Amino acid sequence: MKLKILISFILLAITLPGISLAKKIQKFNGPYWHDFDFVNKRGKSIVYLPEDYNPKKKYPLVISLHGFGGSANMQNTLFDLRPFTTKMQFILINPDGLKGAGGLRFWNATDFCCNYSKQEVDDVEYISDVIEGMSDEYSIDLKRVHLFGHSNGGFMSYRMACDMPHKIASLVSFAGVNWNDFSKCKGVEPIPVLHIHGTKDFLIKYPGSGKFPSAEKTAEQWAAHNNCSEEKITTQTFNDLKPLNMKVPFLTTTEKVWTDCDKGATVKLWSVKDGDHLMTFNKKYLNRLLGYLLKFKKN
Repeated sequence: MKLKILISFILLAITLPGISLAKKIQKFNGPYWHDFDFVNKRGKSIVYLPEDYNPKKKYPLVISLHGFGGSANMQNTLFDLRPFTTKMQFILINPDGLKGAGGLRFWNATDFCCNYSKQEVDDVEYISDVIEGMSDEYSIDLKRVHLFGHSNGGFMSYRMACDMPHKIASLVSFAGVNWNDFSKCKGVEPIPVLHIHGTKDFLIKYPGSGKFPSAEKTAEQWAAHNNCSEEKITTQTFNDLKPLNMKVPFLTTTEKVWTDCDKGATVKLWSVKDGDHLMTFNKKYLNRLLGYLLKFKKN
């Protein structure tokens, strides 16, 4: 309940620009986009294509999952991947979770997060259907399906990696962690993981709690899962990542990397000193994030 109240407060504090939907493919700030309603009567999802989209070419698919109480529009506002679809040659879809209590959208990811209204919903099946539907409609390389999730969307990304690892090439989670009991992760295939977490996150706390694991434990679990054997720590100063309160000019990210993993499934942990649950990701930071995500392909 505390988590729901805190997130609701954040949502009220953020002013989001509206994005109108179109029935046909239109030009939108460079990428082509349209709305697409194809599975489970969930409603329309927003799809963005490269400006030079060619149906004879196979493209990676990036699925961007919003946080609890968020939406596709909010995800675009906080983490706008649309300008990269042409430059980095991928197709982007931002699906919406179901509405729960109070009309807040959620993903049924783990026992902790975030099906508070206890609805009968299988979001693993839904996202699997999204992948299949996108493949039917567009020229998708099914060996290059990638997930990016924030908060509840990060939890859901890990859930997909656990339940449908054969469908996921890599994932990036910002402020969303694993099952508290990692034995519930049924998948056996290695998955490349980049985990980003602010050390001052007041919602999904960096050290974890009795109900969810810490950021470090989450990364360590995936490193063990991927059978990685080498670990190194580097400190990078990313002056393009800023907190929403702007009290400091930039945030320092410490990067821990696990390498020599099965099938090259490297694991990275970006620990953002003094970072919170929400931070501004500008184009340079998103370019780094996507660079990690898109370099992987299923064997």
